[in-house]
Amino acid sequence: MRQVLIAGVFLLALALAACGPNASTAPVVDAYDVSKMDMKPPPAEVSSKRHTGPFASGNALNTDAAIKPLDPSPVKEIRLDTTHKIIEIAQRAAARGRTMVFCAIEGRYDAAKVKKAARQVRGVDGSTVRVSSELSAVSLALDTKAQSPQAAVSALQAEAPKGTKFKILKVIAP
Repeated sequence: MRQVLIAGVFLLALALAACGPNASTAPVVDAYDVSKMDMKPPPAEVSSKRHTGPFASGNALNTDAAIKPLDPSPVKEIRLDTTHKIIEIAQRAAARGRTMVFCAIEGRYDAAKVKKAARQVRGVDGSTVRVSSELSAVSLALDTKAQSPQAAVSALQAEAPKGTKFKILKVIAP
């Protein structure tokens, strides 16, 4: 009889413990609830003074081709130093009937060697070659009468160190 009583008390205690609050009844917190977000960011800082720091920076900026976890801080920051140079080059290329080619660079590379190799590719206007180490990208203006963008990038790939790959992101015809 005593064992039955102990078993009964144990089952009753187990049943009462199961009735308490648990994870499934806890309120769910929505991290993207608009009513809790600060929708009044500080104004952008704009000036005509040339920025001398990094082209791109910030705790939420990913400059690699790999996907990485986002910074856990509640405020994400991305700073970009924008210039009109690419627009100027694209306008000049269009006026000359050239095609703009934008490529991502994957793997290890030396920006100076990529720029030098790109300038030697047949049909590339050497003065338009731009390499961004921060963004792992290269852009250039190409005379498509000399060769196609794919052929030009293949020629650039042939000159690149082992492990470096170029991927066409965008081609803008005149």
